[in-house]
Amino acid sequence: MAFFRKGQNLLFIAGGIGLAPLRSVINYVLDKRENYGSVEILYGSRSMQDLVGLDEIQNDWSKRDGVDVYLTIDREQPEWDGHVGFVPNYVKELGFDTSKTVVMCGPTIMIKFTLGGLMELG
Repeated sequence: MAFFRKGQNLLFIAGGIGLAPLRSVINYVLDKRENYGSVEILYGSRSMQDLVGLDEIQNDWSKRDGVDVYLTIDREQPEWDGHVGFVPNYVKELGFDTSKTVVMCGPTIMIKFTLGGLMELG
């Protein structure tokens, strides 16, 4: 059973605990990597400690060929050297190609503003 069309470019966007329901879909796509085009994953949370499955993301997902992972947290932390900012703003900052299929899960307010950002990008 395939979730998406063969060769399709995918963009997963998750906020907070919203990564949990997307995790199995992302792992399915990564296990069937040859069936899809580019795979991008943007995940943000309030803090570094709130990033669900950070070890898997950094040690597995981000090391896969053809997979780009973008992480962000809401507020600066001394031990965090990654991006700081809210998911909707990061989406616009990254300027994703909007011809991708987007799969998103997170707080309602994040989804609302992220959709707005994607619409601004076209």
